[in-house]
Amino acid sequence: MTNNRWLYWQSLPTIQRRLFEVLLILSGLLLIAYFYFMYTGTDLVYPIKTDYTLKPINHVLETFEYLGFPIEVQGKSYMLTGYYSADILSPDTWFVWVLYGLSIVALALLLTLTTYFSRILYYITMVVLVAGIVMMRPDILGAFGLPNQLFLGIIIALVAGISYYFVAYKSELSFGKRLLVFVLLVLGICGISLLGSSMGDAPTIAAHYGMVLPIGLAIIFIYLTGFDIPALVYEVLTDSREVKSKSAMINYGIFSLFYVTNVALIWFHNNGKVRWDIIYIDPFWLFPIGCIAGLYSWYKRGSMYDDSIPFKQSGALVYPILMVISLATLAWLFKSGNDPMIEVFEDAITLAYATMGFAFSLYVIVNFYDANVGNGKLHQIMYEPKFMPIKSVYMFSTVLMFSAIFFTHKVTVNQTLAGYQNIIGDCYLKLGKPSAAKQFYKDAKYQAFLNNHSNFGLATIYVAENQPDSAKEYLANAILRQPIPQVYLFKSALELDKDNPTISILTTNEGLSKYPDNEALIVNKAYLFQLSSISDSAKAIAQKAEQLYPNNELLLANNLYKAVKDGDVTALKKIVETTKPTSIALQTNILAIKNFLGESDTTFHWQDHDTKDTLGLGAEQMAFLYNYGLNSSLRGDTSIAKEIRTQLSYQANKDLDQFLGISLGYNLYYGGNTYQGFRTLGLNDDKFGGTEANITNFLARLQFKEGAYLKSVDLFSKYNRDITSDSYLFYNLAYAEYPKFRGNVITDLSRVAAARTDTLGRMAATIVKALQIGAGVIPNAPEYEQFIALYYRMAELPTDLVNSYRENITDPHLKSLLNARFMSLLAERKEYELAISIYEKEGRLKGAKINAIAALDKQMMQLLMQTGNVEGLKAFLGQSANSPVAKKDYLVFKAGLAQLEKDTASASKLYLQALNASPMDEFTVLRSSSYFNSIGRGMQGYNLLLEGLDFNPYSIKLKKAYILQATALGFDGFAETALQQLRYIMPEGDYAIFANSIGIQIQAQQATETTP
Repeated sequence: MTNNRWLYWQSLPTIQRRLFEVLLILSGLLLIAYFYFMYTGTDLVYPIKTDYTLKPINHVLETFEYLGFPIEVQGKSYMLTGYYSADILSPDTWFVWVLYGLSIVALALLLTLTTYFSRILYYITMVVLVAGIVMMRPDILGAFGLPNQLFLGIIIALVAGISYYFVAYKSELSFGKRLLVFVLLVLGICGISLLGSSMGDAPTIAAHYGMVLPIGLAIIFIYLTGFDIPALVYEVLTDSREVKSKSAMINYGIFSLFYVTNVALIWFHNNGKVRWDIIYIDPFWLFPIGCIAGLYSWYKRGSMYDDSIPFKQSGALVYPILMVISLATLAWLFKSGNDPMIEVFEDAITLAYATMGFAFSLYVIVNFYDANVGNGKLHQIMYEPKFMPIKSVYMFSTVLMFSAIFFTHKVTVNQTLAGYQNIIGDCYLKLGKPSAAKQFYKDAKYQAFLNNHSNFGLATIYVAENQPDSAKEYLANAILRQPIPQVYLFKSALELDKDNPTISILTTNEGLSKYPDNEALIVNKAYLFQLSSISDSAKAIAQKAEQLYPNNELLLANNLYKAVKDGDVTALKKIVETTKPTSIALQTNILAIKNFLGESDTTFHWQDHDTKDTLGLGAEQMAFLYNYGLNSSLRGDTSIAKEIRTQLSYQANKDLDQFLGISLGYNLYYGGNTYQGFRTLGLNDDKFGGTEANITNFLARLQFKEGAYLKSVDLFSKYNRDITSDSYLFYNLAYAEYPKFRGNVITDLSRVAAARTDTLGRMAATIVKALQIGAGVIPNAPEYEQFIALYYRMAELPTDLVNSYRENITDPHLKSLLNARFMSLLAERKEYELAISIYEKEGRLKGAKINAIAALDKQMMQLLMQTGNVEGLKAFLGQSANSPVAKKDYLVFKAGLAQLEKDTASASKLYLQALNASPMDEFTVLRSSSYFNSIGRGMQGYNLLLEGLDFNPYSIKLKKAYILQATALGFDGFAETALQQLRYIMPEGDYAIFANSIGIQIQAQQATETTP
């Protein structure tokens, strides 16, 4: 023994001293983990997560004009709204492995220490150890290795034989050599066990089943430290330099009475034997205090064990080894949220400290009451009793402890079984064996019905099995026993009905009654009231939540969506300008609102949230990528298309292709790659089978805008046949472009006009009038009706009559629209000079809207191309920045200029780019085909017409050009098939003339082929 009272281990032999110091450092680290997990506890086991819901919002992608009426093309963005919930139980094993490793080392150290014990203590220890091995159930033994008697015999022979050899024959062998032998022995047994195990994932199973060893050692250690706090207080009170009266013993008696009574009452209160409030000392604070106190007094108790274990050789290490194992065990139990086992240790601490404290106080009073007078330093003889031996303290307190356990009807024993069964349940849950886990959790519930851990574990399993009602039942039990916020959050999430959130609100309110300041519950309440019909309460609760948690991004996300629903553009702009979101969910919502407002965003980048994980995108990532695709197209950026295709290629994202495919189509179309955009959108429309209104309507309106009228009719007919809908009107407007179908259109639009009294209804009535007259004007009609009549009947009238009627229109915008249409008609009639003169004379009339000016500019450039006016076309292209003509339309004019300048390479490249940008545009397809014919690539010209008809199959101009091209190439069968299709859409008189001319050509072609 050393005279250094605090650093007594400095006098130990070198190897023991180094081990002691390592164990002290490790104890300090584990003490930090102990307190951290004690104060996070179950919160760490069931972390709060966010469950997001995708909310679609419609917004205007673009507006084009038809007959002076604006037609919107609406897209769809996705916002994320959500609420907090508790994550399902997902045990980790890393801390178990730390503890398992410590237990292996501890076992080797303890086996080493047994070889220093006295013969009687050695025999007792070895009998207990061997009995523990023999009594192991075969299924548990199977977790450690080969479950047979031979393996048992090998373990017993090695452990007992080697230890006895050291005790009987090699007592002089150094501590280090003994320790090395046992370390190798334990590692060898563990290695053979794990490698030879007949059970799957043996290491994980062994780590969990093996917890019985550190749990048992920790309980023993708690018992060893039971009287160290009173002992330390007694030493402080009697460590005096002066002779004192009996005041030290009186003070110690008062302290003992308070301390023992308080700890005992805590135990009675925890076990339901008393109900009144007491001065509470947390047992889990008493334990580390006892550990530290015991570390100091351990060496002083060496004299108690001198006849059983030599302090310097091995006894000094017993305490820090057990302290490391105990702190690690308790830290892990806190971390795993295993409340039955935590309660076992709480009972163990209170029982041990109450009974041992009482026995030790009795020991001090009996032995040293008389000696207190005249001797201030009684702590120096604390373990040299005059009447009552110190070992009687252990015996007396043990009787008291078991009496207390019997008094509570073995509750502590049941809790121990429940806690251990929870550990094994966690093991099988981690291994993906829910059936086995379910049985162990149910066994734990049988031992401790309302324990939180097994109830939450069972709820986890039933959620995975899609049995929410069963899950809610077990969560209700968990609330009764340990009403933590996570259980309320989880239960509320399972109860949530978007149409009737009342039950979920009641559960949330119940949680708030217990935890009124819990952020997650408050934010959830605001969200749930937004779903309800109680608008006044919803607003008040949302405002209160905002005041309390202004930076809560989930709350902001929910409020953003509400602002969109309310149509509060001012609030949206303010939020977008002032919010600097970091989470992907809120960034997704900001992007959605930017799309809603028509603003491009360069703040966020997909790369910041990119994932190389092929396990699939979550809701947040999918919505972000979707919105990003739409938003980047506002600035013509299609770089994200490659990433969207990559994500679509992953099998895990197969359920997202309908979403991401639409985003890809939007991005390509508005980014300038119209060909691929229509292809992608068309594929997604086919997948929906016409049931997804948004994409079908979107495609129909785009095809209407591009001039593919009858193709848009097909989509409009799938979308909605309700005569009061806008789409039904557009469906008939598309049909009205074809004179052959105007009889049906008159009937349908008459029904629309009768059903609607708004602007669209009046417009339908006007169109009916225009289609019913035999001339290009409606007598005595307002100017707007005159405009519509002339717009539709223009092709039926001679040029001079159209021109005279056109002069009667004075509204600059309506006249500009008529001028664009008239210039197109004049080009078909090859009256180029008159068409050009109209533009030069009237041009961009003041008051005309952008779309009318764009149509005029586009017609003028077409005329310049057709007439071969190089300088005029070049001048027009040179001032393109001042024209509203779409950038993609300039490609065909640039190609025409290159063609006129004999730049074949550039012309070929530009025509193909123009087709990619405008695959439905009749003029672009016809010019491109004609160009490739002119350079001797007739087959390519034929293929371009075929592709053009793929996108615009009912175009009369394209169909006629295709028939002529097929006839010229000798594809008479294809030409005749196309001619029959043309009969369906072309007026009978015009068709007869064209069919006759084609027949003559075919006959001439056949005659040429048969001429020798």
